Amino acid sequence: MDHLMPPSFHNHLKNFVVAAKQYSYCHDESSYNGVLCSLQILGQQEFVFNSKDTLRHEFCINLYELMRNINDDSEIMWAAVNLLQSIVKQGFFQNTILNNNEFTLILTKLLKDELSLDKKIKILKLLQELTYRMKIQWQEGHSSELISLLVKWISTEDKDLISFSLGVLVNVCCKNKFAMFTLVKCTHSKSFMRLLLKLQSDDIFIKVQVYKLLLVLEQVSGQIPDVDVNNLIDVTFVVLEEGLKLKNVFVLRHAVDFFIDISAHSRWKNSVLEYNGYKTNLIKILESTNNFKHIEKSQNNYQITLQSVDLVLQFVHHVIQFKNEDLIILYPKIIMYILHWTQFSNLQKQAMSILQTIIINVRSYESCMDQSLKCDIHENLEKSLNVLLIVLFEPNTNVENDSITCTWNKYAICLRLLQEMLKMKNLYKIMEEKLHISSLQSLFHSLILVDINNLNNLQNITNVYIEALCFLSELLAKNPTWMSLYSEILNQKHVYHVLAFIIYKGSKNMKQKVLDLITKFSQQSTLMLSDCLEEIDQLSSAKVKNATTINSDETEIKPLYSFAQEEQLKVFIDKLENIFNSNEILNIKTSNVITLYQYKMNTLKQAEVWLKQSLDNASEEITRLNYKLVCLNSESVQLNQMILDVHQEIEELTVENKDLKRKLNNITEQFTTTSNNFAKLSRNYESKRQIIEEQNSSIKNLEKQLEELHLESNKMKADLLDQLKNEKTENKIQISKLEQQLTEKQSIINEKSEEINNKISFIRNLENIGLEKDKDIIDLRKQLQEQQRVREMISQMLAATSTKP
Repeated sequence: MDHLMPPSFHNHLKNFVVAAKQYSYCHDESSYNGVLCSLQILGQQEFVFNSKDTLRHEFCINLYELMRNINDDSEIMWAAVNLLQSIVKQGFFQNTILNNNEFTLILTKLLKDELSLDKKIKILKLLQELTYRMKIQWQEGHSSELISLLVKWISTEDKDLISFSLGVLVNVCCKNKFAMFTLVKCTHSKSFMRLLLKLQSDDIFIKVQVYKLLLVLEQVSGQIPDVDVNNLIDVTFVVLEEGLKLKNVFVLRHAVDFFIDISAHSRWKNSVLEYNGYKTNLIKILESTNNFKHIEKSQNNYQITLQSVDLVLQFVHHVIQFKNEDLIILYPKIIMYILHWTQFSNLQKQAMSILQTIIINVRSYESCMDQSLKCDIHENLEKSLNVLLIVLFEPNTNVENDSITCTWNKYAICLRLLQEMLKMKNLYKIMEEKLHISSLQSLFHSLILVDINNLNNLQNITNVYIEALCFLSELLAKNPTWMSLYSEILNQKHVYHVLAFIIYKGSKNMKQKVLDLITKFSQQSTLMLSDCLEEIDQLSSAKVKNATTINSDETEIKPLYSFAQEEQLKVFIDKLENIFNSNEILNIKTSNVITLYQYKMNTLKQAEVWLKQSLDNASEEITRLNYKLVCLNSESVQLNQMILDVHQEIEELTVENKDLKRKLNNITEQFTTTSNNFAKLSRNYESKRQIIEEQNSSIKNLEKQLEELHLESNKMKADLLDQLKNEKTENKIQISKLEQQLTEKQSIINEKSEEINNKISFIRNLENIGLEKDKDIIDLRKQLQEQQRVREMISQMLAATSTKP
């Protein structure tokens, strides 16, 4: 899925479309200022294009209409140029319909020798992007003026002007023979080559462009001077490194294209293969990509950065395809570098193509590799397999939201790589453990659900369809447990329609894969495929017949000159032939020859006028038709969007209708159940009602008995109450007597208590006296003991004295 447009940017686009339409109706000052203001605001915005948004197409069409009808020196024109330059800087030019020949024609007419240097460079930068890999038709009369101007500016002193002019010239002439012959006609070949060789010594970027242009011109001008190929490859690596630092996509494109061209050149091919510096330079260029390892979508120039990395990966892939044995030692590092970029949907194709080539090379050289190196490669490939399975079967883990087309392409690349991994035993074991039938089944079910009546959908899924079938076929060859899924898929007619379309309109490689699959089909499958092929053939025959009928009515051929001129020319030619045959050529008057040449020159001038007029008319017609095609495409996109919305609404209503039907069925069942329950309850109610009536009658009888009992109880209550009252009075009399006796006893108790208290106080006094006496006795005992001790001492003394002589 693509990015969603922010509301502010969406509003600015809308404002521009409204302002441009208003200006096309009324060329007043307010409309002029409105368009100018909108262009200036958009030129400062960060562009986020959604491929499904019809507003984008309206914006492009209105911008083209505005630039086509405005004056070259107008402020609006240069504001529009600034806007285009802003789109180019952010890397969105390739993803929009801006990249077509209409804007090239406008900018070419705008490019003049009288412009200031800044304006020249600004337009040349845009033309670099617009003319890259652009096919130029012979009807495009503006190309000769553009080439003449570029050749002129190459001879100037300004390096920027030379570099950009060379870049546009290389783009225009590359694979465009008409442009090549125009360039040869505008220049003297030898002097022009000397000029180019002189330029290439000043700047490495210019050097690559010069040799790229020399390679282009070799087809029409013969051989180019001998060069040191190793030096050219060194320069290419330097240019790649510098271009990556500067995020200069154009320079990187030319460097990669130049390297591919010299590696395919008959004279330089062997030198490119034998170059010794790949090992150090390749790791160096991969390490330089680490500077962008943590790039986020919110950062400026996000798309430009990814395009730059993609071109470096394209270069690395081309080098690995050489099958250079010296590079095998670098495979573990290369795999780890590449593995990081698989999380970016824009880079997945290149990254996985590199991994695929590495696997093919490893299988080729596995017998002559060291065991440690082999283990390192296998370990890193196992990591890449885990990442691959996550990307393929867990799409929610992807950091970027892709469109449906990008998603199918991503799946096709992953499946193609898995087919190569199947051929390695260790990877197959891991795949067998982690790959479940349900995962692949869900992928096929999502493919079968695609509406192939829509040609765009059919074209989008052909790649992933054939790769998925080939992958499943190879899994089946290794493990028969996949047979159930394979049979289930081949029972779907949807599959045969896609295969028939590939056979009818697919590429050579895809047709080959389909034919390989057919050899494994059953007779029934082959018959279903032939039926689908016959249906497609009938449809295409009807379309061709209709197209031929329409085109035959529109064809008209105009003569180059009039019949009178043709007759006169014929008379003079016959006359000259007769004279020549009768050997009277010496007697021919000079005036006759001059007259003949005058007629011939007039005829040629007339033919030239007709051709120029035809050329101009053809250019205008092409522009008009291209513009009409853009408008029709825009309308088609809008209609497709409307159809898609209607289909979605129909699907939603269908789902809602199914839900309502299901609810209605549930309610009907509930109603039937409720009716049955109600009938049962009614019967129960009748039986219960009868019981209740019987109970009511019994209740009434019981109420009568209750009333009688109530009367009897009231009577008994009254009698009992009277009896209790009498007993109460008697009890009161007895209580009064007892109270009197109690008071008397209480007085006696009080008297006895006083006596007891007196006795207690007496006893306490006696106890105190006793305690005092005890103390006295203790003191006397102490005194007695003391006296006893003194007496003993005296007796001892006396005894002692008596014993002395």
